[in-house]
Amino acid sequence: MPGVDVYRRDQIPSAFNFTRSPYIHEIVLQARPGVWINPSKSLKQVPLSDLQVYRGGHGYPPHHTDMKGIFFAKGPDFRKGTVIGPVDMVDVYQVLTWVLRIPALPHNGTWAHVEPALVR
Repeated sequence: MPGVDVYRRDQIPSAFNFTRSPYIHEIVLQARPGVWINPSKSLKQVPLSDLQVYRGGHGYPPHHTDMKGIFFAKGPDFRKGTVIGPVDMVDVYQVLTWVLRIPALPHNGTWAHVEPALVR
């Protein structure tokens, strides 16, 4: 498939943070930046309409600029005026468990990415 990288489960790069997930299939496809993978128009897949709108893109390498987002937080659990470095999507889970004061289950986030923003 042009524009797509294919990985067997044991070859998936660690930066994808899939290592602990029981939901990852034996083969993973990753579109290269600028390439889209769309579902088939087969009846076995979700039907596409001619009116389908852009729903967002994801699945590029985690370090790619198009994969970056902005994380804002406000409230008594966050240090006012603090700016921290990049936060990966997998880091948001532990922020939510901290704010909700519930125990975190095993996850792929990195506490050091978010700890400086939190009031301890």
